Amino acid sequence: MMAENSRKHGSSRFADELGAALDWWRDAGVDTGFSDEPIDRLAEAAAEREDAVPAPTPAVPPLPIGDGQTGAHSSAQPQQIGGEPSAWPSDLATFRQWWMDDPSVEAGGTGPRIAPRGAGGAELMVLVAQPGPEDRENLLEGRHGQLLAAFLRAAGVDENGIYLASALPRSIAMPDWAGLQARGLGELAKHHVALAAPRRLLILSRNILPLMGHDMAQGPHLLTREHGMTRDVPVLAAAGLEELLRSGKRRQRLWQDWLDWTAD
Repeated sequence: MMAENSRKHGSSRFADELGAALDWWRDAGVDTGFSDEPIDRLAEAAAEREDAVPAPTPAVPPLPIGDGQTGAHSSAQPQQIGGEPSAWPSDLATFRQWWMDDPSVEAGGTGPRIAPRGAGGAELMVLVAQPGPEDRENLLEGRHGQLLAAFLRAAGVDENGIYLASALPRSIAMPDWAGLQARGLGELAKHHVALAAPRRLLILSRNILPLMGHDMAQGPHLLTREHGMTRDVPVLAAAGLEELLRSGKRRQRLWQDWLDWTAD
């Protein structure tokens, strides 16, 4: 009886995992078959979808870096996000509260500040550029979170076991990434990763690695003690969730990169 129950449980778990994988591939635009080699019609279909679905048009211009009166850029050093690094919290619990409450963390935007979620020391940390447009209380409440959840199920990763965070505390319509880098956002993001101390880091944004001083075109990426880590953290960087929603081709690329990254 126990053996029979074990077989049933194993079959049910396999069916759930297979279903999750099929859901991810279906979302990625593959719904007729699988192959070890790329299929041209997948790329064609993805291109058609990208042409048919335009990128959303931001409604708010980027915030200028200046004196706030004339709009002219000040020659002074831009105000650092989070203030002096020596004053940043040195433990994760304090950092998370500081992230939500401290005025110095302000980087612009009109939405609410959204807290990271999960526990430190996770096997996987997922870092996105900013909260989703639908987020009000929790990070990635809307369709961005649904896509991430589908990917994690297909990858066999427990969503409740990851550490999820954003580089920006609140959503900004058109972030000035060069200005944010000059204001130290990349260093603050690295400090956050160091405190979270994950085993691996998945970055879903094309803008975060350059903030941290890395080139997206170069890989594999690794955050080391030279970057303030307590241990080496392997990094996989991919397109942001909005791009992934629009492009089956990019979802397919992420899936293949994930398989290669986790093959060891």
